[in-house]
Amino acid sequence: LQVLLWNAATGKVDTLASLPRTDNPADRMFISPDNQFIAHNYTETAVTRIWMNGIEHTTVPYTNKLFGFSPDGTELATAVQGGIALWSPATGVNTRFLAADPDQEATAFTFHRLNRFYAAAFTNKSTGENSMALWDAATGRKLRSFLLPSSVLEDNLCFNYEGNFLACRMTNNIMATWDVRKLLNEVPSFSENLLPKVQWLSPTANTTTAGNNFDINACIESATNVLDV
Repeated sequence: LQVLLWNAATGKVDTLASLPRTDNPADRMFISPDNQFIAHNYTETAVTRIWMNGIEHTTVPYTNKLFGFSPDGTELATAVQGGIALWSPATGVNTRFLAADPDQEATAFTFHRLNRFYAAAFTNKSTGENSMALWDAATGRKLRSFLLPSSVLEDNLCFNYEGNFLACRMTNNIMATWDVRKLLNEVPSFSENLLPKVQWLSPTANTTTAGNNFDINACIESATNVLDV
């Protein structure tokens, strides 16, 4: 499998890599923002192999699903047993583990453009419950989690350009958005010494939109005049 990466500014090939062929549709491949790294998840062996500048560089084990690179290219996110693992693509070292319940399987994950938060959607394999979780990117601390009415489609979870809102598309063809600032202000564990204790079962989405054909990834690139978090 030949992979060619072109430089958008010059139109010339930046990187040429040869990857082992795979016919598994569940396998996933991502390219770092600077074209330096290619990561390919081989589902049958639960291994992610990383190429740097076209040469195979390192291997990441126990990866059930690959979610891609952070906006600055320094982190690679994968689904593993019991949560999300973040790796350094340069070294292959596990830098952080975002824990979930043992029965929860990650269906979607996203980075904050300014590296302030991580967000992931999960489905519980035992109960069938669907949930969302939000972590502080600086400390890795879970800020809150809440239930969803349906599961989130693969790759259909993102923050908007400024990072103020979190949006997802669910399997029932509903798109939901949440104001990140309200999510954090309404959870007691975020800052119990400053905020009143609130009994909170599940946050209500700011907006929900029904539709048959749209892609949530489009929300990543469009900047607005909303102030950042």
